[in-house]
Amino acid sequence: MLSFDVETDVLVVGSGPAGGAAALLLSTYGVANIVVTKYGRLADTPRAHITNQRTMEVLRDAGVEDQVVARATPQHLMGDTTFCSSLAGEELGRLRTWYTHPLRQAEHDLASPSRICDMPQHLMEPVLVENAVARGTSLRYQTEYLSLEQDAAGVTATVRDRLRGDEYRIRAKYLIGADGGRSKVAEDIGLPMVGRMGVAGSINIVFEADLTRYTAHRPSTLYWVLQTGSDVGGIGMGLVRCVRPWHEWLIVWGYDIDGPPPDLTEEYARRIAHHLIGDDSVPVTIRSSSAWTVNHQYARVYHRAGSSAPATPCTGTRRRTGSAPTRPYRTRTTWRGSSSSCSTARPTRGCSTRTRASARRWAGRSSSGPTAASARPRASSRRSGCSPPATTRSCAATWTPASCPRRRRSGSGSSCARR
Repeated sequence: MLSFDVETDVLVVGSGPAGGAAALLLSTYGVANIVVTKYGRLADTPRAHITNQRTMEVLRDAGVEDQVVARATPQHLMGDTTFCSSLAGEELGRLRTWYTHPLRQAEHDLASPSRICDMPQHLMEPVLVENAVARGTSLRYQTEYLSLEQDAAGVTATVRDRLRGDEYRIRAKYLIGADGGRSKVAEDIGLPMVGRMGVAGSINIVFEADLTRYTAHRPSTLYWVLQTGSDVGGIGMGLVRCVRPWHEWLIVWGYDIDGPPPDLTEEYARRIAHHLIGDDSVPVTIRSSSAWTVNHQYARVYHRAGSSAPATPCTGTRRRTGSAPTRPYRTRTTWRGSSSSCSTARPTRGCSTRTRASARRWAGRSSSGPTAASARPRASSRRSGCSPPATTRSCAATWTPASCPRRRRSGSGSSCARR
């Protein structure tokens, strides 16, 4: 019989939002798991940030929603998307976003007790990972995934301790690859990637400045700046993103990827910041700057025998925590995709906007989870007028209370509106 250096039920490669959420949920339900990351820390820059309502529902079920809400920018301060020539310059228009239109706001308020928020990645990852560790996850920094071998009983991964320099094997029943868009796990299990890397060049600049006079009266998460040169590389426009109202910011600016890389000095970064602010008299403190590339790539095959890749190829600022998959996973190896890619996962077919998890919460099913007692009263208080499903196994779409505020008429009958 083969012996292994370490054994566990699930090995998670990557400690970003997808890996952290997977570890948190596994530990919440008593499944032994190990998280390995080749880095020596969690994210130290804002990165992905928009956290949708469905993700907040999953975090609510995991018992950490309150911690996220306490650190996040609330929905009413996410505001409308603003287009301008600079923050101090001419405003070109505003676009209602993040469900801020009264009708969209009402729909989401009726659908769930949880709300969309802006939670920067460097604040989200500690919530996920620290709670996962507190519930039993074994976290190993400076541990690099090298390869895997899969058999009928599980997966054997070889990893390297980057501090000691030695390699060892971890045996697991399942392996989750949450190692980003350049996933080595996806490569090792043979998932073909289609598209082009390095389509355009972008620069992220994190800085501090008091921009209250230019932003507080028109709150927004994203201020898009149209100026000469803003269409070079990058994302097509200059972007001033609010990290913490109204003093911490992140700028995205493009550069010509076919030319030499920019010299990211503090003076260069401050010049771009003042350029987009439109007021050179504003004191600016540069915290960090980094160059990255825009990539157009996706997995052409999402399923193979023994493996799966439910990644959504899209661009944007929303976070994919891998918390609401569209199908159950019965595979040995799963690739969760990039943590910064957009999450468009929908409920399992046949369910209404109240997902199965919400239906179980309504039914009052006893659970060993951390929020079994606290989640139900809050959910029902926001959904007054609807009756819970008859059984814990009932899909929420099957019950048809005439008093449901989300019903739709069809002939003489009524039913709860589906997505």
